[in-house]
Amino acid sequence: MKSKDRVLKAINHQITDRVPVNFVGANDDIDKRLKKHFGLAENDNYGLLEALKVDFRVINIPYRGPVLHESVQDRHVDPLWGIRRRWIKNEHGGYWDFCDFPLE
Repeated sequence: MKSKDRVLKAINHQITDRVPVNFVGANDDIDKRLKKHFGLAENDNYGLLEALKVDFRVINIPYRGPVLHESVQDRHVDPLWGIRRRWIKNEHGGYWDFCDFPLE
């Protein structure tokens, strides 16, 4: 079954050959390790999705509307949703982690 058919059937509550798989991404270190494991180039994002048999694809279109959420020092603020992330350093470099949860 092709990914598109699998996802559409699952959305329509129909039986599929397996549960559709999604992979939004990983921190840089895990991303590099996965690509190395599968013998992929460091910039082969599509190859990684294929190797993991991921059914979904993300289309990122930059938000160009009015400012909806204020900037916060030392945070990355998503311009559309206002989700805040902070940079967490570790021995492999670091990663962006969610923080400042609005419902706390």
